[in-house]
Amino acid sequence: MVSIEENRSILSWQIYLICLVALLLISCRHTVGEAESIIREQTQLFSHAYQQHDIATIITLYHPQASLLPAHRPPVEGRQAIEHFWHGFRQLAIETMRLTSVAISSGDAIAHEDGHYQLQLTDGTVIDKGKYLIVWHKWNGEWLIYRQMWTTNQLSGAEQAA
Repeated sequence: MVSIEENRSILSWQIYLICLVALLLISCRHTVGEAESIIREQTQLFSHAYQQHDIATIITLYHPQASLLPAHRPPVEGRQAIEHFWHGFRQLAIETMRLTSVAISSGDAIAHEDGHYQLQLTDGTVIDKGKYLIVWHKWNGEWLIYRQMWTTNQLSGAEQAA
């Protein structure tokens, strides 16, 4: 038979463990919310830097081993190649790149974001709309773009003819 003192001790440990688990869940939830907030800010910084012709800021958002996976093109590997890609892309007279996050899921060191993009010329003409997927990696305490891919919603000439 278990004494009253032993029951109290067991009950105290159970309450302690329940409180500990609750605190851990709350702190994990805060971390996930914090990661989502940071990633949304980084995404807006990317759009703003693009509009300001600030490729140097854009490059700081990429992981050293990052890769771009643009539609209809081979992969672009590493910061230097990515910088070259964005300088070339910037020459296309696309003034505004609007990125809209739809969903962000994160763990301790990896997160993924999916969303929509819209590209506009200086006169406001929308020349492309599509979707994107970014894999973020928390590296040295910062959320950085590790993999980035996008594709247009517009049909190609062959697809339109079908």
